[in-house]
Amino acid sequence: MGLNPNLPTALIMGGGQGLGPLEEVVCNLDALTLSFQMIIVTGLNKSLRKNLKKREREITKPVHIVEYVDNIEKLMEISDIIVTKPGGLTIAEASAKGLAIVIANCLPGQEEKNCQLLVDEGAAIKADGGKGVAAVVSELLRDPHQLSFLQARARDLSRPNASSEIAGIVLEAINSS
Repeated sequence: MGLNPNLPTALIMGGGQGLGPLEEVVCNLDALTLSFQMIIVTGLNKSLRKNLKKREREITKPVHIVEYVDNIEKLMEISDIIVTKPGGLTIAEASAKGLAIVIANCLPGQEEKNCQLLVDEGAAIKADGGKGVAAVVSELLRDPHQLSFLQARARDLSRPNASSEIAGIVLEAINSS
């Protein structure tokens, strides 16, 4: 991807649909004076991708803009922070990868509940709008202890073997019937 392995990486995404204030988030993150790079996943949002691609030369930070991808886990592996909405699969994968989670927006219902749980457990920080996200990311990049703490809390909450555990419970229930 042409990314610098010596720079912190922020993965910015709004789920498969590319929802949320991603352009505003990118502009505010780019305005930070800190050195880091961004991977922006626009999902299926062609308008967002087109707008960001038009502005790509204006972005001062190293940036890699991609559309919907089938290998999000690989992008998470090379990232330190994820800025996203708290969809179930995204949060499960980000937690298993030990990413610091910054929640930029959430849809009503389950995502609100996911957000509240993550914030209550110290595994994520909720930020409002692009300026709020930039302030949180700046704070995390300036304070390695806080960044590490958030990453560890996310990892602690993850259940990477959940599907195997569920299958075991189901098989046990079937065998005892």
